[in-house]
Amino acid sequence: ILDGSHNADSVRALCRWIETHFDRSDRFLVVSGVLRDKEYEKIARMLTGIASDFIITEPVSPRKL
Repeated sequence: ILDGSHNADSVRALCRWIETHFDRSDRFLVVSGVLRDKEYEKIARMLTGIASDFIITEPVSPRKL
């Protein structure tokens, strides 16, 4: 699954979609880079509900976290 969610609302929608289309036992590797002006703590909490592992990257942006 490739998704360009960039705010808490779109991550919430992604998590709902995954919960609808996959078994609860399925887990995902999430690769993410976050900008510091986003709700990154809220986004991280939501993603922990679907992810078994994370790879955190650094976006090419002066706003990178």
